[in-house]
Amino acid sequence: MPEELFINPNEPNPNFMVYKEEARKIILKALGGKSNCFWLQGKTGMGKTTFLLWINEFAHHYKILPLYFHGGADLKFEEFKETIEKETRASFFSRVFLRKEYIEKPILLMIDDVDYIT
Repeated sequence: MPEELFINPNEPNPNFMVYKEEARKIILKALGGKSNCFWLQGKTGMGKTTFLLWINEFAHHYKILPLYFHGGADLKFEEFKETIEKETRASFFSRVFLRKEYIEKPILLMIDDVDYIT
């Protein structure tokens, strides 16, 4: 008997992702393109936030630093900027001995509801 899941359509759940081979190929093709910017847009309820939360949860497995921001949560630009600066700053050892200012790990910056950042 299949396990029953209670899905609240108003709450993004990164554990509920549709694992389709076609979707995976489309996403990998888009991410592997020449652009360093990948826009994800669509109608309300399509799963954009769920997808970003899912990526945020699994990015560590690929040695990527995910930075997720939700613009709809009264995020101010200064907070946004300070968080990025703090998260990308190199460790004390790297700054002093290796003379590095920033981390060398790839960063995945995800901004959900970017229209609302003030």
